Amino acid sequence: MFDDQKGVAIAKISKVYGTNGEIIVRLYDNFPDKPDFKEPFFIKLGGIIVPLFISSFTKQGNTKAVVLFDDFDTEYRTKELIGLELLTLNEDDDDDEMDDDDEVSFEDLVGYTVRDIITGKTGIIKSYIDNPINPIFEVDFQGLEVLIPAIDDLIEVIDTDSEVIDMRIPDGLFELYSSPDNYND
Repeated sequence: MFDDQKGVAIAKISKVYGTNGEIIVRLYDNFPDKPDFKEPFFIKLGGIIVPLFISSFTKQGNTKAVVLFDDFDTEYRTKELIGLELLTLNEDDDDDEMDDDDEVSFEDLVGYTVRDIITGKTGIIKSYIDNPINPIFEVDFQGLEVLIPAIDDLIEVIDTDSEVIDMRIPDGLFELYSSPDNYND
């Protein structure tokens, strides 16, 4: 049914919000300004494209929303969706309005500047380590190599035009890597 269509990631389902099936969704830059909620969005579940209809959508700032999907009315059911990307489907592969470059994945962020919104420190992402248990960014902060968890909850804003990521880096992480005591056996 969807052979001629390709999914374009527009958001990522981050975490459960409350107990009535609401979830937090992190919106990508290409999320539509005025989405048509009469049309379904999609997820890939076990290699199958599954349509999801939105019952309720409340935007929180520019990068997050609280969403309730039809048929996902309990915390238990919504946990199945955590970590999945929300997709729209393009029927025309020649459509240049949205292509694969519009999708933001952690691998695509190598080379971006990371700016800690708490301390103001900046660094460059040198690599992305795709560990299924703990994916991480290796970031160079002026010679200090820091491993930062690559999770949506730490990312505040991704500006793909200027290649800058605003993150809320956990307290103590810089000190962990800069303390000489951590290198003693």
